[in-house]
Amino acid sequence: MTCDAGSHAILCLAARRCARRIRRGGDAARLAVRFVQQDRIDGREGSGRERNGACDAWADAYGLSPDSLLPPSPLALPPSLPPAPHLEDCAALTALRQQAEQRGEGGELPSWADPQPAQGEGGGGDGGGDGGTGEGGSGGACCRRASPGFTNGEFKPSIAATVAAAAEGSSAAPPPPPACCECVPQPPWVRGADSDNLALTRAVQRDLWEWQFPPSCANRRLLVVPWPEDRSHGMGSQVHIMAVLLSVALSSNRILVPLPASYGRANTTDCHATGHHSTWACFFSPFASPLCSQEVSLALSANQLLPCVVPAEGYRAGAALADRLVCVNTSSLDELKYEAAAASLWGDAYSTDPDVVEHRGEVLLEGTDDKKLHWWRAQAVRFMLRWPSAHLCHVINRQRHTAYGMHAANRIARVTELQVQLLHSLPPLTATDGSRADSGPAAAAASATAAAIAAAAAARFTAHDFSAGSASAAAAAAAASAASGAASASLSSLPSLASEPYMVRPIVSMHVRQSDKRVEMGVWSFAAHMLFAARLQRTHVDLKHVWLSTEMQSVINEAATFTDWTFLYAANGRLPVDSLDPHAYDALQSPTASLASLIIASQCDVFIGSLGSNWSRLINELRATNGRLHNGFVAMNTGEW
Repeated sequence: MTCDAGSHAILCLAARRCARRIRRGGDAARLAVRFVQQDRIDGREGSGRERNGACDAWADAYGLSPDSLLPPSPLALPPSLPPAPHLEDCAALTALRQQAEQRGEGGELPSWADPQPAQGEGGGGDGGGDGGTGEGGSGGACCRRASPGFTNGEFKPSIAATVAAAAEGSSAAPPPPPACCECVPQPPWVRGADSDNLALTRAVQRDLWEWQFPPSCANRRLLVVPWPEDRSHGMGSQVHIMAVLLSVALSSNRILVPLPASYGRANTTDCHATGHHSTWACFFSPFASPLCSQEVSLALSANQLLPCVVPAEGYRAGAALADRLVCVNTSSLDELKYEAAAASLWGDAYSTDPDVVEHRGEVLLEGTDDKKLHWWRAQAVRFMLRWPSAHLCHVINRQRHTAYGMHAANRIARVTELQVQLLHSLPPLTATDGSRADSGPAAAAASATAAAIAAAAAARFTAHDFSAGSASAAAAAAAASAASGAASASLSSLPSLASEPYMVRPIVSMHVRQSDKRVEMGVWSFAAHMLFAARLQRTHVDLKHVWLSTEMQSVINEAATFTDWTFLYAANGRLPVDSLDPHAYDALQSPTASLASLIIASQCDVFIGSLGSNWSRLINELRATNGRLHNGFVAMNTGEW
């Protein structure tokens, strides 16, 4: 590399440093300068057999071949292959999620749902301090809510006392929680700070889980509902109707239980293979306790379940309120009435949420009814879609790896470069008497150790062979183990409930809805969407990636003409030509691929979509309850909530 007046100063500095290391010798340093010259100066995001080898090895280890329906269990990575930062160990993660939703033997809530202070927190051993309990300072009940309403079959949110005080017009604020701890539940499927989510998100999610997963369903009143028909509703509409029905259940002190085998979009080959034929569990964790689902199955087998009635004619009239199990049809729902009633169970928390939707260059000011409806639907959607199933997690992995697996491999290689450079820039050793120890046995041993670590790091992406039986892989693993003194498990290889996999950032999620939707709302061209994306670059100067979701193949084709952008999208069936037939797309799309794309879209930094689209609203609702409330939603139209 030649450094002149027009050269980038940082690149020149990096090249000079690497040149000095080359003069000191060492293959690892030569590898580092090669990466600097080829990747950083030329601007390539990664090339060569190193990256391809890592991507192929990850695909094999995580079982991402197209014909693989289930994730490998357990996940086994070769010794020389680092864990993929953009992928999840679906089998282990699903097991952890199931464990997190287990009650204690006596029906106790999981620790995340009923937070307790640590031993000795709050009041001291004699219970004389502020917030003390008089029981050795353990604070045993300081975080438990005062109203055990759920135990007698009556739905009372954890903030019931606050809501009651507000309803009575009391000007006195409710007493604060004891000083020994903050009574904040920590549902592991909610990410981000409380201020980065809709108001009371964590409390609402805990309340919904506790209500829908009781210790026993033997004496609980159940509201049984079939999923809306596929022919009448899209996937987004179906989820929103279930949100309405959840509000109906809460308002009548019933647990919402989907009618078994009624979700037609799970009637697929992959759902059959996973053992969840025509059930929501094929895609997401169930939103009702298996104990309650068993009650419904037993009633069905014994012909004890009454025929479904229309809420407007039978259920709301009170004809079936005395029955323990009531089956309700999904037609003729007064959506706003029920959902507004459900939102009011937590008071007017929704009123404190900021307006964050941009439309026509201005902040869209929502009215009280719209804000209340959005708040409730977002809470219900987050609860129903809180965790992907192992099968859907596997499909999400495949989409991530196809879209930016090479980018992730390149990032790992860059980290390896930095490790090598750091090891070659370590300061000279200092002897115990304070003198420099540039030579002698100690310096030689330290140099050998650093060389072994550098060689092991470099070998990971230069051996081109990540198989467990590879001689180069074994040598690299042995060198790393010997250099560190002992092998230790990498924390990055352990699944976590509180983290999201790596993805390219910054990235904008864009949902382009056209075809039959033009009957219900005004639709926009793809070029118009891209104009709004270009505007986002004013504040997101590095924005160049788009996660694109659409039902139109023409949109995918047109995206190729925007050469300054990188478009990522799921492999899915799409309409070859525009069609007003609402069922044309259903015959082409894969529900699994669409839902996997939905989850990835909800994890992007910013979003461009249409409020008139149920799918766009799903993405926005998921974003508002996973720490991205303030990250921005550019709405092409206002539509209807």
